[in-house]
Amino acid sequence: MTDMKEFLDILSKTSSERRGIKPRYSRADVYQALLLLLEEGPLGRLKIAEKLGLGEASVKTMLRRLKELSIVDIDPIAGAYLTSKGRKIIKEILEKIRPPATMDLHETAEWPNSKIIVLRKASHLLKKINVLELRDELIRRGARAALIIVVENNMAKLAGVEEYTSNEIRRIAEKARAGNGDLVLVSWSPNPRESEKALIEVALDLLSRLR
Repeated sequence: MTDMKEFLDILSKTSSERRGIKPRYSRADVYQALLLLLEEGPLGRLKIAEKLGLGEASVKTMLRRLKELSIVDIDPIAGAYLTSKGRKIIKEILEKIRPPATMDLHETAEWPNSKIIVLRKASHLLKKINVLELRDELIRRGARAALIIVVENNMAKLAGVEEYTSNEIRRIAEKARAGNGDLVLVSWSPNPRESEKALIEVALDLLSRLR
């Protein structure tokens, strides 16, 4: 199995400052680019830039760094694609952290285009992390509002609120394909891209705590 530290190091090395210059993309952008290449690759720089909302120069830098790490390769005609190493790493990491999903909330809150992500077998982290601090971190990263949901004893409920559940909370867990012991993060912002990036960044921080 891929070591999570190795995966996080790849994201960090790809998005880190070099020679005093910080790339205009984040770890979340790298993660999304890798998912995109897994699902749709090979892809050219322009297509990746369009889908991620990044500049072409930023995508060029990202792909060059990922190529240095043997995670992607680049065909001069077809574009960038995952190497066998890159594909293996991403597929294994997806067993721990699922790709973000989109859902309109109506009962719990009026949040259109909410973003949802699930961390497998991560509910135990809430014994070490305050739920309010986790929610505040999502907001600090760019979400306008957030919910934290855990699945225990086959029941999805709001973290920190004993036994509180609803039809919508159950729908969120189902949408995220969450099972017992899973932790579900939900974020919302008028700008869905910002909301999704906040979600991914916080999920990656939590991923580093999983064993």
